[in-house]
Amino acid sequence: MAKLNSQHPTGTESFQWLIRTVIYLLTLVSAFRGLVIYASIWQSLLLVLIPLGLVLASEQLIAQHGRFMRLLYILVQLGLVAILFTLARNADFWSLLLLPACYITPRLFSGRDSLLIIGLITLTMIVCLWVAEEGLPSILFSSVYLVSYAMVYGFSRIILQLEQARHDAETLSRKLKSANSALRDYAEQSAEIATMEARHVVARDLHDSVTQTLFSLNLMLSSVLAQTESDDKRLASLQTIQQLSESAMKELRGIINHLRPATPPVLPFKAQLQQLVKDIQQQSNIQLTIDDDKVTVPWYAVTSVIRILREALLNVVKHAKCDQAQVRVQQMPGEIVFRVTDHGCGFDTSSATKGGHMGLDAMQQHSLELGAALTIDSHPAMGCVVTLTLPIKDRNDD
Repeated sequence: MAKLNSQHPTGTESFQWLIRTVIYLLTLVSAFRGLVIYASIWQSLLLVLIPLGLVLASEQLIAQHGRFMRLLYILVQLGLVAILFTLARNADFWSLLLLPACYITPRLFSGRDSLLIIGLITLTMIVCLWVAEEGLPSILFSSVYLVSYAMVYGFSRIILQLEQARHDAETLSRKLKSANSALRDYAEQSAEIATMEARHVVARDLHDSVTQTLFSLNLMLSSVLAQTESDDKRLASLQTIQQLSESAMKELRGIINHLRPATPPVLPFKAQLQQLVKDIQQQSNIQLTIDDDKVTVPWYAVTSVIRILREALLNVVKHAKCDQAQVRVQQMPGEIVFRVTDHGCGFDTSSATKGGHMGLDAMQQHSLELGAALTIDSHPAMGCVVTLTLPIKDRNDD
């Protein structure tokens, strides 16, 4: 019997199993009937039926060989059935033993060759019946078995075509899924490219307008400062304005760098994180520790991750009312986890997540751009843990 492809057979496989079962049951019943009716020569019959059974059992093995072995497989069956007719001349039911050959022929040979093999099987059956029965009975029996052979052969061809159609449908389905996945990837890439282009346009416009204006303002302030060195009060005011202008320019450059299409940062993530911790410690009395296991952060995520960690650490300095905090970076299967932990005063996250908190909103926006997950776990008087989970994506670093 053919092996099923899954635990739940399809309609075609169930129908094939039913047809094959009926054919082999008819073959078995015919062999047993011959042994009962011709009990006097049962030993001779067994000497033919046992090899015939072994030949039928080798069907799957024969199907893997070439055309010659397949043809020999059919001819051996025909020869053994012809011998049975010579041993028990009037047993027309020996013709049923050729039904398995009629069923397997379309699977072993191409369309034209299979028709020739079926013709050979039918001719062998007619000759055997003519020799055994002679006259009108042989004609009647030949007609009945001829119809049986044609029906079995036709069923086998239909089932084979259905199996081929199902295989083609599965192949087409896989190709459609692959094409759908490719189209989805293309759409995502197109959306990403469009976003990058839009950000580039905004960054360019800011650079061409606002930054140039601020730069001109700085030049004018420098000129005025050179002319008002004797007026201390006015000089102090102008110096303050210049400092504010320079601060605005630095902040604007940072925004422009964030809007520009993603490029590999100048410094690696670890160096930027160490510099960030150093800067915050110089501006406050808090002690920060870094715990990492030599994690390599993808270049396209470095800038956004540093921005999120900076905001989290500045919140610790401003609101936590503690003197220690920890930054931990862990490499997990398929993701990198960044965690900022403090044991300060904590806060009620339910009120903080309602919006209106620019720092938290910025952190959330950066995490969404990365496709990362940001969680904040805090309770009053129990400290705070900010966790950023970054999935590792396959990207072209070129």
